[in-house]
Amino acid sequence: MEYTHRRERRLPPELLRKILNCFPSPYQTPLDEDAFLDLMAFSMVCYEWYNVARWLISDMVLKEHFPRLINSSGEKLRRFAALLSTSRTLSLGYTTHLTNSIITFDIDLQDRDALFKIAGLGAPMRLRIIVEYSERRSSPSLDRELFLSRLSQHCSHIPGLELYFPRKRGSNHVRPPSDSPHLANFVRSMHSTLSSININDEPDAMTRAALSSCPNVRVAAFRRCNPRSVWDMLCGSRNLREITLCRLFDPVGTGVEDDDSSELGGDDDDTTMALSGTEILFKRLSFVCMNFEVLEITSMRSVAEETSRLAMALEILVSCSRRLKRLSLSRVQYVDQRVIQAVAQHCQELESLEVHLTGVAIMWDEVTPSWPRLRNLNLSADRFGPEFVEQIVGPCDALQMLRLKSTSVWNPREALERRGFRLVNGQWER
Repeated sequence: MEYTHRRERRLPPELLRKILNCFPSPYQTPLDEDAFLDLMAFSMVCYEWYNVARWLISDMVLKEHFPRLINSSGEKLRRFAALLSTSRTLSLGYTTHLTNSIITFDIDLQDRDALFKIAGLGAPMRLRIIVEYSERRSSPSLDRELFLSRLSQHCSHIPGLELYFPRKRGSNHVRPPSDSPHLANFVRSMHSTLSSININDEPDAMTRAALSSCPNVRVAAFRRCNPRSVWDMLCGSRNLREITLCRLFDPVGTGVEDDDSSELGGDDDDTTMALSGTEILFKRLSFVCMNFEVLEITSMRSVAEETSRLAMALEILVSCSRRLKRLSLSRVQYVDQRVIQAVAQHCQELESLEVHLTGVAIMWDEVTPSWPRLRNLNLSADRFGPEFVEQIVGPCDALQMLRLKSTSVWNPREALERRGFRLVNGQWER
């Protein structure tokens, strides 16, 4: 494909407009992937056509379509890879928009050549690997080794890694996944640059060990993992700033004895007390949370006999996280009065707070907050009353947005309007 500025190669403006009329305007009708790829090809005819096409496929449109095309398959993915390769040859700059894209390498995917081509063109910041343990392949181990070996040539520098493991079905969380030495070796190849991890479902033991060797992780998210495995993966990280815990599970009936009581700060006469994995995780995190800026805990359940101990462990964790800027406790069954009071007393640098209480009545007049920087507050509780506005909202001079959800019959409108709030689209703003 030849690029030229020569005047004699230009089409008459009316013909150019006629060609462009074949494409829908992205500002009126959203482009589908095929039309988007057609416009990319159109832009590579000459610089004049490129300038016209780039008006239709702005940076915003590129940001919208690139992740979807990278996650596509078949002819569409291969065409996208070919166009990106051509754009690099022509120095058009399309590949610069790959920087913030997520490249999905499904281990069983057939379009690997196209994905490897895309990975070699840009500098993606995040890599997503979907792990599938297939029993049908004749040599899955060799296939995975070759795949990850080739992948490491393109992606060992990427700072962000998302891993998706096979999801457990039902309540049987006891059976661990098979070890994946090739995936573990791949993770180790990223250990010096890896600063963000997102782990979904329970990883195998070798991958957990590889993740524990990554010292520079600052942002970590775990969903549907065993809490003891979470600590295994975090124990080598001392620079954590953000952590998300969602739907962590303790294997049914596997309470463990606290043989680490000296490390966790327990008393000698409590060493035989059975602790849940979540309680141990909270206690261990409380020793490394001094620099946490974001803590999000979502959809965490407990059995009745553990609720009080889990609430105490969570209270200790938030009390030690004094530099938090954003805290979210959503549908966590053991958030109680003590936890709320600990947040109010110790988390003085909070800028955003979200708490969704489940079946717990908070005595708001006993909570004394110290949140001089708090701007956003999102609370869901069974009951609010006038004391909530006086005790919680009143001292927060920086508060700009307030969302309240409650079954209470009390209407906060008058009390909030006196403090300068106005109801806008279901939330209070000032």
